[in-house]
Amino acid sequence: KHFVPVIELKPQAADWLNAIAADDAPVVVTQNGRAAAVVLSPRAYDALIEQARFVAAVNHGLADVEAGRVTDSASL
Repeated sequence: KHFVPVIELKPQAADWLNAIAADDAPVVVTQNGRAAAVVLSPRAYDALIEQARFVAAVNHGLADVEAGRVTDSASL
């Protein structure tokens, strides 16, 4: 992981954005020594959102099974 204090990020923002885009590694921006934000490339963000949607769909399906909201394949 890359960590950068916000005070260092500000004057070098373009360089950090280029580095993030090049390797898709997240950068944790710190403020007063604590994590304040995480910067992701658009590619990494899209992958994260896609994964979250997939997990949500699986969880929704599992909840349907547990609640008995299922259809037998023979009745399709």
